[in-house]
Amino acid sequence: MKLTPEVATLVGAFIGASAAILPAVLTNRATRSLERDHRLWERRIAAIEEMYRVYAALASTRRSAVVKRERPSDREDAWPLQEEARLARVKLELYGSPRTADALEEAFHSWASWYMAILHWHVHDDMDDRWSKVVEMSEKADMADKELFEALRREASLRPRRRFRLTFWRQLRTDRELP
Repeated sequence: MKLTPEVATLVGAFIGASAAILPAVLTNRATRSLERDHRLWERRIAAIEEMYRVYAALASTRRSAVVKRERPSDREDAWPLQEEARLARVKLELYGSPRTADALEEAFHSWASWYMAILHWHVHDDMDDRWSKVVEMSEKADMADKELFEALRREASLRPRRRFRLTFWRQLRTDRELP
């Protein structure tokens, strides 16, 4: 079979079109993937910032209640963060790592234990043995908050995951540079 000029033209046009379209399609897919990763990273950081802000406010409320020896609900600004805390917790569970979710769960349980202890103290009207339990639970909640804040900082300091890694080539390049 002989290659005619018409067939050669069609083959050349097909190869040229493929060479022009394929890089455009690959670039478009890679850009879309990177944009999606960036949007997820931004949502993750926003969830971390919101959780940090909410739990810092809760910790401040707890410390203030312990210093003043009063129940948080007796204060005007005691529990306006309840809905915000719930929403921030949902966002962090969606976008956070399992390690951060575990620290969040521990901080939440510590806050709830402290709140129950201060309610028991308030019901039994200033019993000193119950107040020592409130202080103990406050210290445990402070430790849980500290662990949560460290987990949030660790997660926020990480860079977004990159899909295409050239670690093999980078390793070769750095091996050549070392004496």
